[in-house]
Amino acid sequence: MGKTSDSQKTLFGIGVALVMVFIGCAMEIFSASEGEVLAGVKLECIGTSLFIVSLCIFTISSCRIKIPRVIKYLMFIYWAVVFIAISVSSLFPVYFQNITYLESGLYNRIVCEYGVVKIVDIVLSVVFGIMAFHVTYQAYRSREKEKNKGIRMMAFANLFPIAGTILAILFRESGYPIMALAVFFTAGVLLFALYRFRLFDTMQMVKDDILETIEDGFVVVDVNQNVLFLNERAKRFFPELKYEA
Repeated sequence: MGKTSDSQKTLFGIGVALVMVFIGCAMEIFSASEGEVLAGVKLECIGTSLFIVSLCIFTISSCRIKIPRVIKYLMFIYWAVVFIAISVSSLFPVYFQNITYLESGLYNRIVCEYGVVKIVDIVLSVVFGIMAFHVTYQAYRSREKEKNKGIRMMAFANLFPIAGTILAILFRESGYPIMALAVFFTAGVLLFALYRFRLFDTMQMVKDDILETIEDGFVVVDVNQNVLFLNERAKRFFPELKYEA
């Protein structure tokens, strides 16, 4: 029963990613030396990829949809490859082939030439974002009872990093941290959805974690025989039962 849910773990991952992006962005904009700027670029890119993966898993698992292990493993491998390519100096050229520093007075502007790993990073991040949007939005539309607009907002939150990626490609020569701004904007939308529409109910999450970890099938019904809750094992035993989260 002490098991931590995917939504809780990935919410922590989102927080860590935001800190990495913020520190990295500050370093690349305000640092005086090229070495510190390069370290900032690396930290921001690692944080951005972690944010995208965590966001996808969080939005899907928040709808109480079980993500196949193969998808989780693929996301982990994606982030691990990005992390290694950025962290290991000899491999960094396969991520960014070249970095140009632009003179801009009070702050730095950086133009990066994409390598093959960066291109794969872009493609996979877009695929993951579209997948998370589709799954989460379908979960919102499939609700027969009152629809929570926060779930719809979380679904669309997966599209903002994609929009940021497109803008970053189109305006790459400007040198502005467009992707970092997209990450912060997405985090703001997600935070608004969680608290405005009461999606982050700590007691509810704890209750669900306990009920989900019960090894036997567990079904809760009201006096009218409406299903209020059933865990994953009960769903396998009684696939005909419908449960509206």
